[in-house]
Amino acid sequence: MQTITKTLGLFLLMGICCLPSQLLAQKTLRQKLSDEFCQELNKQGISETWDEKSMEKIGLVILPVVSKFKEEIKKEMGLEMTSQEDFQKVGEIIGAEAVINCPKFQKMMRQMSEGKKQEVKMLTTLEGTFLGVATSGNFSYLRIKGSDGRESKVWWFQFFPGSDQVASFKDKVVTLTCIEEEIYEPTLKDYVKIKIAQSIKLK
Repeated sequence: MQTITKTLGLFLLMGICCLPSQLLAQKTLRQKLSDEFCQELNKQGISETWDEKSMEKIGLVILPVVSKFKEEIKKEMGLEMTSQEDFQKVGEIIGAEAVINCPKFQKMMRQMSEGKKQEVKMLTTLEGTFLGVATSGNFSYLRIKGSDGRESKVWWFQFFPGSDQVASFKDKVVTLTCIEEEIYEPTLKDYVKIKIAQSIKLK
């Protein structure tokens, strides 16, 4: 059980490049799953402080949510919930919604992010055309294309100046500041550097 629940927790933090377009039409069920997940987080009194047990705790919260909506998931998403892949897809969907709509989960993700900071990071500035926002697992990232034609991915982990205006910046030239953070990538079994957004504005 411990391995299963920890794995379910990981599904909220790992992901694919972006969610399949057909899932966008399932907003109603996605929101119901997210709302139920958020209610369970509060009901079970899980601490917002991130620790090594957090993954397992999140997994324990997901199980009753999946059980409650099993028939709807099967009908609307075509998932039988009999394989690890099915749980992964649902975990990613719940995470993608909860990080936007669930205050407690947002705080947990913020705690996780802050817990990984070990030193002050220097700000890096990127300039280019803002291509929009995409989602990977339960996190969103900003896509910006530089003058050299190369695209950069900058993760959106927390509030930052200009984040409430990103929808209006699409296809416009922007200046984006970010920091580089080193995180552990379980697939590669190694540490990788990622960019985390700090501010964005029109150039």
